[in-house]
Amino acid sequence: MASAQFCAALRQSRRCARLELHSSLLSSQLSPQCRFTSTTAVPNTEPPAQSSESTVQEKEKTKITRRLTKPKRMTYGRVIEGMESGPLSKQSKVQLPHMDTWRKVFHMTKDVGKRVSLRNPDTAKMLAESFVPEGSRDKVVIEASPGPGQLTRALLDLPKERIKKLIVLEPVSQYLEYLKPLENIDERVKVLPLPGHSWSSYTKLLEMGLLSDVEKTDWSQVHPHLTFIMTMAPFVDGEQLAAQLLRTVPERQWLQQYGRVPMHFILTGRMWERMKAPPSSMPRCKVSVMAQAAAEMYEAIPYDFLQPYSDHFHPDRHNTYELKYGDLDLRRLGIPLTSASFIPLEHPKIETGDLDIWDYCVRKLFVQKATPLEKCITALGPGATNLLPKLDDPDKPEDKVDLKKTPRGLDMEEWSRVVRVFKSWPFRPEDLGIGTLFNPHQHNR
Repeated sequence: MASAQFCAALRQSRRCARLELHSSLLSSQLSPQCRFTSTTAVPNTEPPAQSSESTVQEKEKTKITRRLTKPKRMTYGRVIEGMESGPLSKQSKVQLPHMDTWRKVFHMTKDVGKRVSLRNPDTAKMLAESFVPEGSRDKVVIEASPGPGQLTRALLDLPKERIKKLIVLEPVSQYLEYLKPLENIDERVKVLPLPGHSWSSYTKLLEMGLLSDVEKTDWSQVHPHLTFIMTMAPFVDGEQLAAQLLRTVPERQWLQQYGRVPMHFILTGRMWERMKAPPSSMPRCKVSVMAQAAAEMYEAIPYDFLQPYSDHFHPDRHNTYELKYGDLDLRRLGIPLTSASFIPLEHPKIETGDLDIWDYCVRKLFVQKATPLEKCITALGPGATNLLPKLDDPDKPEDKVDLKKTPRGLDMEEWSRVVRVFKSWPFRPEDLGIGTLFNPHQHNR
Protein backbone atom coordinates (compact mmCIF):
# COMPACT_ATOMS: atom_id res chain seq x y z
CA MET A 1 0.00 0.00 0.00
CA ALA A 2 2.85 2.37 0.95
CA SER A 3 4.74 1.54 -2.23
CA ALA A 4 1.69 2.27 -4.36
CA GLN A 5 1.22 5.66 -2.70
CA PHE A 6 4.90 6.43 -3.20
CA CYS A 7 4.73 5.66 -6.96
CA ALA A 8 1.65 7.81 -7.39
CA ALA A 9 3.32 10.72 -5.58
CA LEU A 10 6.43 10.35 -7.77
CA ARG A 11 4.39 10.48 -10.98
CA GLN A 12 2.52 13.54 -9.72
CA SER A 13 5.78 15.35 -8.89
CA ARG A 14 7.17 14.67 -12.39
CA ARG A 15 4.04 16.08 -14.03
CA CYS A 16 4.24 19.17 -11.89
CA ALA A 17 7.90 19.67 -12.74
CA ARG A 18 7.18 19.52 -16.48
CA LEU A 19 4.31 22.01 -16.15
CA GLU A 20 6.46 24.43 -14.16
CA LEU A 21 9.30 24.20 -16.72
CA HIS A 22 6.89 24.80 -19.62
CA SER A 23 5.27 27.84 -17.94
CA SER A 24 8.67 29.34 -17.09
CA LEU A 25 9.85 29.06 -20.71
CA LEU A 26 6.70 30.71 -22.02
CA SER A 27 6.78 33.59 -19.53
CA SER A 28 10.49 34.33 -19.86
CA GLN A 29 11.53 37.11 -22.29
CA LEU A 30 15.21 36.25 -21.95
CA SER A 31 17.30 33.84 -24.02
CA PRO A 32 17.61 30.41 -22.41
CA GLN A 33 20.11 30.52 -19.62
CA CYS A 34 22.88 28.03 -19.08
CA ARG A 35 21.89 25.45 -16.56
CA PHE A 36 25.01 26.24 -14.53
CA THR A 37 24.08 29.91 -13.89
CA SER A 38 22.50 31.22 -10.72
CA THR A 39 18.72 31.17 -10.36
CA THR A 40 18.73 34.66 -8.81
CA ALA A 41 16.92 37.24 -10.89
CA VAL A 42 19.26 39.55 -12.83
CA PRO A 43 18.26 42.82 -14.49
CA ASN A 44 17.97 42.58 -18.29
CA THR A 45 20.65 44.80 -19.89
CA GLU A 46 20.82 42.99 -23.30
CA PRO A 47 18.67 43.93 -26.31
CA PRO A 48 15.56 41.78 -26.77
CA ALA A 49 16.10 38.48 -28.63
CA GLN A 50 14.51 37.76 -32.00
CA SER A 51 11.10 36.20 -32.04
CA SER A 52 10.73 32.46 -32.58
CA GLU A 53 9.11 33.09 -36.00
CA SER A 54 12.06 35.12 -37.29
CA THR A 55 14.47 32.48 -35.94
CA VAL A 56 12.71 29.74 -37.88
CA GLN A 57 12.85 31.86 -41.06
CA GLU A 58 16.59 32.37 -40.64
CA LYS A 59 17.15 28.63 -40.18
CA GLU A 60 15.17 27.81 -43.33
CA LYS A 61 17.11 30.43 -45.24
CA THR A 62 20.38 28.88 -44.12
CA LYS A 63 19.25 25.40 -45.20
CA ILE A 64 18.30 26.63 -48.68
CA THR A 65 21.63 28.43 -49.05
CA ARG A 66 23.59 25.32 -48.09
CA ARG A 67 21.54 23.17 -50.50
CA LEU A 68 22.22 25.54 -53.43
CA THR A 69 25.95 25.83 -52.73
CA LYS A 70 26.50 22.10 -52.10
CA PRO A 71 28.60 20.55 -54.93
CA LYS A 72 26.90 17.94 -57.09
CA ARG A 73 27.89 14.36 -56.58
CA MET A 74 30.09 12.67 -59.23
CA THR A 75 28.44 10.12 -61.51
CA TYR A 76 30.92 7.42 -60.54
CA GLY A 77 31.12 8.37 -56.88
CA ARG A 78 34.70 9.67 -57.07
CA VAL A 79 37.02 11.51 -59.41
CA ILE A 80 38.53 9.06 -61.88
CA GLU A 81 42.29 9.09 -61.67
CA GLY A 82 43.90 10.90 -64.57
CA MET A 83 40.68 12.68 -65.61
CA GLU A 84 39.12 16.04 -64.77
CA SER A 85 36.14 16.16 -62.42
CA GLY A 86 34.14 18.42 -64.73
CA PRO A 87 32.60 17.60 -68.11
CA LEU A 88 35.18 16.36 -70.60
CA SER A 89 35.76 18.49 -73.65
CA LYS A 90 36.41 17.10 -77.12
CA GLN A 91 40.04 18.11 -76.81
CA SER A 92 40.47 16.08 -73.62
CA LYS A 93 39.10 12.97 -75.34
CA VAL A 94 41.98 12.93 -77.79
CA GLN A 95 43.78 11.07 -75.01
CA LEU A 96 42.24 7.85 -73.73
CA PRO A 97 41.73 7.40 -69.98
CA HIS A 98 44.04 5.04 -68.14
CA MET A 99 43.30 1.41 -69.00
CA ASP A 100 42.46 0.60 -65.36
CA THR A 101 39.52 3.04 -65.45
CA TRP A 102 37.89 1.77 -68.65
CA ARG A 103 35.26 -0.24 -66.83
CA LYS A 104 34.08 2.95 -65.11
CA VAL A 105 34.36 5.21 -68.16
CA PHE A 106 32.77 2.93 -70.76
CA HIS A 107 29.40 1.70 -69.55
CA MET A 108 28.53 -1.96 -70.05
CA THR A 109 25.73 -1.46 -72.57
CA LYS A 110 24.43 -4.21 -74.83
CA ASP A 111 26.70 -3.09 -77.68
CA VAL A 112 29.81 -2.94 -75.49
CA GLY A 113 29.07 -6.29 -73.85
CA LYS A 114 29.17 -8.07 -77.21
CA ARG A 115 32.51 -6.57 -78.22
CA VAL A 116 36.18 -6.81 -77.35
CA SER A 117 38.47 -3.78 -77.45
CA LEU A 118 42.23 -3.59 -77.07
CA ARG A 119 43.06 -1.37 -74.07
CA ASN A 120 46.77 -1.95 -73.34
CA PRO A 121 48.84 0.79 -75.07
CA ASP A 122 52.05 -1.28 -75.09
CA THR A 123 50.29 -4.18 -76.79
CA ALA A 124 48.75 -1.76 -79.29
CA LYS A 125 52.23 -0.51 -80.23
CA MET A 126 53.44 -4.06 -80.90
CA LEU A 127 50.42 -4.85 -83.07
CA ALA A 128 50.74 -1.59 -85.00
CA GLU A 129 54.37 -2.38 -85.82
CA SER A 130 53.37 -5.85 -86.99
CA PHE A 131 50.36 -4.80 -89.09
CA VAL A 132 52.13 -1.83 -90.73
CA PRO A 133 55.81 -2.77 -90.50
CA GLU A 134 58.91 -0.76 -91.25
CA GLY A 135 59.27 -0.19 -94.96
CA SER A 136 55.56 0.43 -95.53
CA ARG A 137 54.76 3.56 -97.55
CA ASP A 138 51.51 5.47 -98.14
CA LYS A 139 49.24 2.78 -96.74
CA VAL A 140 45.46 3.15 -96.80
CA VAL A 141 44.39 1.30 -93.65
CA ILE A 142 40.79 0.31 -92.94
CA GLU A 143 40.32 -0.45 -89.24
CA ALA A 144 36.98 -2.01 -88.28
CA SER A 145 35.57 -2.28 -84.73
CA PRO A 146 38.48 -0.62 -82.90
CA GLY A 147 36.50 0.30 -79.77
CA PRO A 148 37.62 3.65 -78.33
CA GLY A 149 40.78 3.49 -80.42
CA GLN A 150 43.84 2.28 -78.54
CA LEU A 151 45.18 0.55 -81.65
CA THR A 152 44.04 3.51 -83.78
CA ARG A 153 46.29 5.84 -81.79
CA ALA A 154 49.20 3.40 -82.01
CA LEU A 155 48.84 3.36 -85.79
CA LEU A 156 48.88 7.17 -85.89
CA ASP A 157 52.03 7.18 -83.74
CA LEU A 158 53.92 5.24 -86.41
CA PRO A 159 56.20 7.26 -88.72
CA LYS A 160 53.87 9.39 -90.78
CA GLU A 161 55.12 8.16 -94.16
CA ARG A 162 53.81 4.65 -93.43
CA ILE A 163 50.11 5.58 -93.40
CA LYS A 164 48.51 7.97 -95.86
CA LYS A 165 44.89 7.44 -94.79
CA LEU A 166 43.23 5.71 -91.82
CA ILE A 167 39.53 4.85 -92.25
CA VAL A 168 37.86 3.84 -88.98
CA LEU A 169 34.52 2.00 -88.81
CA GLU A 170 32.89 2.09 -85.37
CA PRO A 171 29.12 2.28 -84.63
CA VAL A 172 29.11 2.49 -80.79
CA SER A 173 28.39 6.09 -79.70
CA GLN A 174 30.46 6.12 -76.50
CA TYR A 175 33.47 4.87 -78.46
CA LEU A 176 32.91 7.46 -81.15
CA GLU A 177 33.35 10.18 -78.52
CA TYR A 178 37.02 9.17 -78.30
CA LEU A 179 37.49 8.56 -82.03
CA LYS A 180 35.92 11.65 -83.60
CA PRO A 181 38.38 14.10 -81.96
CA LEU A 182 41.20 12.37 -83.84
CA GLU A 183 39.85 13.82 -87.08
CA ASN A 184 40.51 17.32 -85.72
CA ILE A 185 44.18 16.73 -84.98
CA ASP A 186 45.17 14.46 -87.90
CA GLU A 187 43.91 14.99 -91.44
CA ARG A 188 44.69 11.37 -92.31
CA VAL A 189 41.84 10.08 -90.12
CA LYS A 190 38.27 9.51 -91.29
CA VAL A 191 35.87 8.09 -88.66
CA LEU A 192 32.54 6.65 -89.83
CA PRO A 193 29.71 5.42 -87.55
CA LEU A 194 29.33 2.20 -89.55
CA PRO A 195 29.49 -1.44 -88.40
CA GLY A 196 32.52 -3.35 -89.57
CA HIS A 197 30.58 -6.61 -89.87
CA SER A 198 28.12 -5.26 -92.45
CA TRP A 199 28.86 -5.60 -96.18
CA SER A 200 26.90 -2.42 -96.87
CA SER A 201 29.46 -0.40 -94.87
CA TYR A 202 32.15 -1.15 -97.45
CA THR A 203 29.78 -0.35 -100.30
CA LYS A 204 29.30 3.03 -98.65
CA LEU A 205 33.08 3.54 -98.57
CA LEU A 206 33.13 3.13 -102.34
CA GLU A 207 30.16 5.48 -102.79
CA MET A 208 31.89 8.13 -100.66
CA GLY A 209 35.01 7.86 -102.80
CA LEU A 210 37.27 7.06 -99.84
CA LEU A 211 39.03 4.34 -101.85
CA SER A 212 39.17 6.26 -105.13
CA ASP A 213 42.92 6.76 -104.75
CA VAL A 214 43.60 3.03 -104.29
CA GLU A 215 44.93 1.40 -107.43
CA LYS A 216 44.06 -2.14 -108.50
CA THR A 217 47.25 -4.16 -108.61
CA ASP A 218 48.18 -7.37 -110.37
CA TRP A 219 47.33 -10.52 -108.45
CA SER A 220 50.93 -11.66 -108.65
CA GLN A 221 51.93 -9.26 -105.85
CA VAL A 222 50.59 -8.41 -102.41
CA HIS A 223 48.86 -5.04 -102.52
CA PRO A 224 51.47 -2.50 -101.36
CA HIS A 225 49.05 0.23 -100.24
CA LEU A 226 45.80 -1.30 -98.89
CA THR A 227 45.48 -3.10 -95.54
CA PHE A 228 42.51 -4.29 -93.50
CA ILE A 229 42.48 -4.63 -89.68
CA MET A 230 39.58 -5.86 -87.55
CA THR A 231 38.89 -6.93 -83.97
CA MET A 232 36.46 -9.85 -84.12
CA ALA A 233 33.68 -10.45 -81.60
CA PRO A 234 34.46 -13.44 -79.33
CA PHE A 235 31.30 -15.29 -80.31
CA VAL A 236 30.07 -17.43 -83.19
CA ASP A 237 29.29 -14.27 -85.19
CA GLY A 238 32.95 -13.23 -85.07
CA GLU A 239 34.15 -16.67 -86.15
CA GLN A 240 31.71 -16.78 -89.04
CA LEU A 241 32.74 -13.30 -90.18
CA ALA A 242 36.43 -14.24 -90.23
CA ALA A 243 35.63 -17.29 -92.36
CA GLN A 244 33.46 -15.23 -94.72
CA LEU A 245 36.15 -12.59 -95.27
CA LEU A 246 38.60 -15.32 -96.30
CA ARG A 247 36.03 -16.70 -98.75
CA THR A 248 36.24 -13.43 -100.70
CA VAL A 249 39.78 -14.31 -101.84
CA PRO A 250 39.05 -16.98 -104.51
CA GLU A 251 36.30 -14.92 -106.16
CA ARG A 252 38.28 -11.66 -105.76
CA GLN A 253 35.34 -9.90 -104.15
CA TRP A 254 35.07 -7.17 -101.51
CA LEU A 255 38.49 -5.51 -100.93
CA GLN A 256 40.18 -8.32 -102.85
CA GLN A 257 38.97 -6.70 -106.06
CA TYR A 258 41.90 -4.29 -105.62
CA GLY A 259 44.44 -7.14 -105.48
CA ARG A 260 45.83 -9.40 -102.76
CA VAL A 261 44.93 -7.26 -99.76
CA PRO A 262 46.45 -8.39 -96.41
CA MET A 263 43.98 -8.93 -93.58
CA HIS A 264 44.89 -8.73 -89.89
CA PHE A 265 42.48 -10.03 -87.23
CA ILE A 266 42.34 -10.03 -83.45
CA LEU A 267 40.29 -13.16 -82.85
CA THR A 268 39.70 -15.96 -80.39
CA GLY A 269 42.41 -18.51 -79.75
CA ARG A 270 39.82 -21.19 -80.44
CA MET A 271 39.15 -19.88 -83.95
CA TRP A 272 42.86 -19.53 -84.67
CA GLU A 273 43.51 -23.14 -83.64
CA ARG A 274 40.83 -24.32 -86.04
CA MET A 275 42.06 -22.18 -88.92
CA LYS A 276 45.67 -23.33 -88.77
CA ALA A 277 44.97 -26.95 -87.76
CA PRO A 278 47.20 -29.38 -89.75
CA PRO A 279 45.90 -32.63 -91.29
CA SER A 280 44.93 -35.40 -88.83
CA SER A 281 44.80 -33.02 -85.85
CA MET A 282 41.69 -32.89 -83.67
CA PRO A 283 40.79 -29.22 -84.42
CA ARG A 284 40.91 -29.90 -88.19
CA CYS A 285 37.53 -28.99 -89.68
CA LYS A 286 35.84 -27.34 -92.66
CA VAL A 287 37.07 -23.90 -91.52
CA SER A 288 40.66 -25.19 -91.59
CA VAL A 289 40.42 -26.45 -95.16
CA MET A 290 38.63 -23.39 -96.57
CA ALA A 291 41.00 -20.93 -94.85
CA GLN A 292 44.17 -22.75 -95.89
CA ALA A 293 42.87 -23.03 -99.46
CA ALA A 294 42.63 -19.23 -99.68
CA ALA A 295 45.42 -17.64 -97.66
CA GLU A 296 48.77 -17.99 -95.98
CA MET A 297 48.48 -17.29 -92.25
CA TYR A 298 50.76 -16.59 -89.30
CA GLU A 299 50.62 -15.03 -85.84
CA ALA A 300 51.13 -11.26 -85.92
CA ILE A 301 52.74 -11.31 -82.45
CA PRO A 302 53.34 -14.38 -80.25
CA TYR A 303 50.26 -15.79 -78.53
CA ASP A 304 51.77 -15.40 -75.05
CA PHE A 305 52.15 -11.64 -75.57
CA LEU A 306 48.34 -11.30 -75.42
CA GLN A 307 47.85 -13.37 -72.26
CA PRO A 308 46.19 -13.12 -69.84
CA TYR A 309 43.13 -11.55 -71.39
CA SER A 310 42.50 -9.10 -68.54
CA ASP A 311 45.89 -7.41 -69.03
CA HIS A 312 45.15 -6.43 -72.61
CA PHE A 313 41.44 -6.26 -73.41
CA HIS A 314 38.19 -4.62 -72.38
CA PRO A 315 35.72 -5.53 -70.95
CA ASP A 316 37.41 -7.71 -68.36
CA ARG A 317 34.68 -10.20 -67.65
CA HIS A 318 34.65 -13.96 -67.27
CA ASN A 319 33.17 -16.67 -65.10
CA THR A 320 35.71 -17.15 -62.32
CA TYR A 321 34.25 -20.54 -61.35
CA GLU A 322 34.63 -21.90 -64.87
CA LEU A 323 38.13 -20.43 -65.14
CA LYS A 324 39.18 -22.02 -61.85
CA TYR A 325 37.90 -25.49 -62.65
CA GLY A 326 38.91 -25.56 -66.30
CA ASP A 327 35.43 -25.49 -67.87
CA LEU A 328 35.67 -21.99 -69.35
CA ASP A 329 33.37 -21.51 -72.32
CA LEU A 330 35.68 -20.74 -75.26
CA ARG A 331 33.14 -18.52 -77.02
CA ARG A 332 32.51 -15.72 -74.57
CA LEU A 333 34.12 -12.58 -73.13
CA GLY A 334 37.30 -13.18 -71.18
CA ILE A 335 38.62 -16.09 -73.26
CA PRO A 336 42.17 -16.10 -74.71
CA LEU A 337 42.59 -13.97 -77.82
CA THR A 338 45.35 -13.88 -80.40
CA SER A 339 46.36 -11.84 -83.43
CA ALA A 340 46.78 -13.31 -86.90
CA SER A 341 47.70 -12.07 -90.36
CA PHE A 342 46.27 -13.53 -93.56
CA ILE A 343 47.95 -13.01 -96.93
CA PRO A 344 45.86 -14.17 -99.94
CA LEU A 345 47.61 -16.89 -101.93
CA GLU A 346 48.82 -16.02 -105.38
CA HIS A 347 47.42 -19.35 -106.58
CA PRO A 348 44.52 -20.26 -104.26
CA LYS A 349 43.55 -23.93 -104.18
CA ILE A 350 40.01 -22.77 -104.84
CA GLU A 351 39.83 -21.60 -108.43
CA THR A 352 37.59 -18.73 -109.48
CA GLY A 353 34.01 -20.02 -109.82
CA ASP A 354 34.60 -23.18 -107.75
CA LEU A 355 33.80 -21.80 -104.29
CA ASP A 356 30.37 -23.48 -104.09
CA ILE A 357 31.81 -26.84 -105.20
CA TRP A 358 34.56 -26.68 -102.58
CA ASP A 359 32.08 -25.65 -99.91
CA TYR A 360 29.77 -28.54 -100.80
CA CYS A 361 32.46 -31.24 -100.84
CA VAL A 362 34.19 -30.15 -97.65
CA ARG A 363 30.94 -29.66 -95.76
CA LYS A 364 29.49 -33.02 -96.80
CA LEU A 365 32.59 -35.09 -96.12
CA PHE A 366 33.31 -33.50 -92.73
CA VAL A 367 29.94 -34.76 -91.50
CA GLN A 368 31.84 -38.10 -91.18
CA LYS A 369 35.26 -36.62 -90.53
CA ALA A 370 36.61 -39.75 -88.80
CA THR A 371 35.38 -42.21 -91.48
CA PRO A 372 37.69 -43.37 -94.30
CA LEU A 373 37.06 -41.67 -97.61
CA GLU A 374 36.19 -44.96 -99.33
CA LYS A 375 33.15 -45.21 -97.04
CA CYS A 376 32.06 -41.64 -96.46
CA ILE A 377 32.24 -40.57 -100.13
CA THR A 378 28.58 -41.55 -100.46
CA ALA A 379 27.82 -38.27 -98.65
CA LEU A 380 28.54 -36.46 -101.92
CA GLY A 381 25.40 -37.85 -103.51
CA PRO A 382 23.78 -41.00 -104.91
CA GLY A 383 26.25 -43.02 -106.96
CA ALA A 384 29.29 -41.16 -105.58
CA THR A 385 31.07 -44.49 -105.13
CA ASN A 386 31.74 -44.30 -108.88
CA LEU A 387 34.32 -41.63 -108.04
CA LEU A 388 36.52 -44.08 -106.12
CA PRO A 389 38.18 -45.68 -109.19
CA LYS A 390 39.09 -42.22 -110.51
CA LEU A 391 40.68 -41.31 -107.18
CA ASP A 392 42.71 -44.53 -107.19
CA ASP A 393 43.66 -44.75 -110.88
CA PRO A 394 47.38 -45.64 -111.22
CA ASP A 395 47.38 -44.18 -114.73
CA LYS A 396 46.43 -40.75 -113.36
CA PRO A 397 48.76 -40.09 -110.45
CA GLU A 398 47.71 -36.42 -110.45
CA ASP A 399 44.25 -37.52 -109.18
CA LYS A 400 45.36 -40.28 -106.84
CA VAL A 401 44.22 -40.08 -103.19
CA ASP A 402 44.75 -42.50 -100.30
CA LEU A 403 41.20 -43.78 -99.83
CA LYS A 404 42.04 -45.07 -96.35
CA LYS A 405 42.47 -41.53 -95.11
CA THR A 406 39.66 -39.74 -93.30
CA PRO A 407 38.47 -36.27 -94.36
CA ARG A 408 40.31 -34.90 -91.34
CA GLY A 409 43.55 -36.50 -92.58
CA LEU A 410 43.52 -35.13 -96.14
CA ASP A 411 46.04 -32.43 -96.96
CA MET A 412 45.30 -29.50 -99.24
CA GLU A 413 46.60 -31.20 -102.39
CA GLU A 414 44.41 -34.25 -101.76
CA TRP A 415 41.39 -32.04 -101.19
CA SER A 416 42.06 -30.37 -104.53
CA ARG A 417 42.03 -33.78 -106.23
CA VAL A 418 38.74 -34.82 -104.59
CA VAL A 419 37.07 -31.57 -105.65
CA ARG A 420 38.48 -31.80 -109.18
CA VAL A 421 37.13 -35.35 -109.67
CA PHE A 422 33.75 -34.37 -108.21
CA LYS A 423 33.56 -31.33 -110.50
CA SER A 424 34.10 -33.48 -113.60
CA TRP A 425 31.45 -36.01 -112.50
CA PRO A 426 28.50 -35.66 -114.92
CA PHE A 427 25.98 -36.90 -112.35
CA ARG A 428 26.93 -34.64 -109.47
CA PRO A 429 24.00 -32.95 -107.68
CA GLU A 430 22.81 -29.71 -109.22
CA ASP A 431 21.78 -28.16 -105.91
CA LEU A 432 24.93 -27.55 -103.87
CA GLY A 433 23.27 -25.37 -101.23
CA ILE A 434 23.26 -26.08 -97.53
CA GLY A 435 19.68 -27.32 -97.73
CA THR A 436 20.89 -30.52 -99.36
CA LEU A 437 22.20 -31.63 -95.98
CA PHE A 438 18.64 -32.58 -95.07
CA ASN A 439 16.24 -35.07 -96.56
CA PRO A 440 13.57 -33.05 -98.41
CA HIS A 441 10.99 -35.80 -97.81
CA GLN A 442 11.39 -36.12 -94.06
CA HIS A 443 8.85 -33.34 -93.35
CA ASN A 444 6.22 -34.48 -95.86
CA ARG A 445 2.84 -35.11 -94.32
